[in-house]
Amino acid sequence: MYIFRQKEDHKWDLITSNTLFEGIIQKNPDDICSAVLVPYEIKNGLLKASMTCLGNGDANCCPSLEYDVTLKLENNRLVFVKKELNKSK
Repeated sequence: MYIFRQKEDHKWDLITSNTLFEGIIQKNPDDICSAVLVPYEIKNGLLKASMTCLGNGDANCCPSLEYDVTLKLENNRLVFVKKELNKSK
């Protein structure tokens, strides 16, 4: 994931480019999560995204778990804040 910040002169600076997924996946080692985050909100300094994961017994084609993931920019790095199971799926 690449994060850019717009400067006062309206030019863009690359802030970070990291994977971050190790912090998200390690929160529940029984789930195998995709490396795809689908952002849906940036508010109050937090990036919220959805992420699908294979549950125990799922076929590779059909993940049954969806998580809402929250990240924040800290010291020019995007860091994991929390992961919650989306129960509406």
